[in-house]
Parts: sequence; structure tokens; C-alpha cells
Amino acid sequence: MCIRDSIAAACAATPPALSGFLRPDQPLRAFDGQPLAGTWQLQVADQLPNDTGRLVEWCLLPSLATSWCASVTDLPAAECAALESLFVATDGWRWDNRAGWLDSTKACQWHGVTCAGGHVTALQLAGNELTGRLPVAVGGLTSLQLLDLSGNGALAGPLPNTLTALPLSRFWFDGTGLCAPDYGRFGVWLAGIDDLRGTGETCGQLFLPLIRR
Repeated sequence: MCIRDSIAAACAATPPALSGFLRPDQPLRAFDGQPLAGTWQLQVADQLPNDTGRLVEWCLLPSLATSWCASVTDLPAAECAALESLFVATDGWRWDNRAGWLDSTKACQWHGVTCAGGHVTALQLAGNELTGRLPVAVGGLTSLQLLDLSGNGALAGPLPNTLTALPLSRFWFDGTGLCAPDYGRFGVWLAGIDDLRGTGETCGQLFLPLIRR
């Protein structure tokens, strides 16, 4: 947690007109090591006289002291690490549905994850408020056949080159800000996917939306 940081800068890229100090320092230290599941509540008191205001929004951004994958029992460590990297890179704490993620020791039961034979074969996170960039670690899901990231408008940037190692038969990323790297090998891999729904955008260039089935 922040120590004497401006309240305004704690969670927003564009801070509101609010500043102050955290009192006491490190008030959430007592929660170190506790499970993230549950309902968190914030109580705020305005100590300044002749001043009124209203708290519009607050956020709590937890961090992991160690990898959650040490406790996952149904997937290889590399595949679990890929899922964990995806969660962290795309602000999983704010997903619309993050049921089970970094909470259950059965990764194959996490929302959107489908497994077969002890490996992740499908990842369906359409319209789930993913934001940021797709991490290169996704390439560690070496048995992945279906990847649906469509409808996550805040997911942007280039598709990682590591995706070319995946045997995808369906890849949907329409309705995102993702773009395909502009080099031959990636384009050949993308063209070989039977069920493809993309943005039609090559990094640095813009084309019509791409849909093939």
C-alpha cells in the first residue's frame, strides 16, 4: 500500500481534485497473507471543518508476495504461470468475472479456462474487461486450441510473437485494440487458423475487420 502518498494519485491516471495523507501509515498491513476472496469495505471520514465532499470511487490493488501457481495442482507449472501472467498483465483484479482466478487451487475451474488431459485447451474471456497488453507468456499454453478475447476494447497493442507456437483452430480478438505484427511468419500462422475473427489491423497499418470461418 501507499505510504503518505497523495490519495488522488493512488489509483487514477488522471487524478481528481483530492489530496491527503494515509493515517495511520500502512493501515492494511494487518491483512498481509490473507485470502483475497471476500468483500472489501472502505470507511472514509472527512476531518476538515467547513469542507464537504463525496467519495465517488475507490480501488484496492493487491499484490502477490509469491506465485499462486505453487498451490495449483491440476496443471503444469509453465501453463499455470502463463495464466497468472495473463491475469496480472490485463488487470485481472478488475475483470467482470474472475471467479476462481488466483483463489482456487484448481486452475481448470477458473472462469473461462477449459482443460483436457491436464492441459489448457481453451481460454474464453470475451467481454470480460481485460485491459493492457497480451503478455508473451501466453505462448506457454502449448495445448491451447481456442482463444477468445473478443469484446475487450481496452486490450491493445501487438499480438505477441509467442502465439505462433500455439495450435489454435479458433482465435477471436475482434472488438479489441490488438494488432498483428507486420512480418511474414506471423501472417502465415494467422492465415492458417480455421476460425479467425480479428481486428484487421496490422501494427502500424489499418485494414478492414477480419473475419473468416
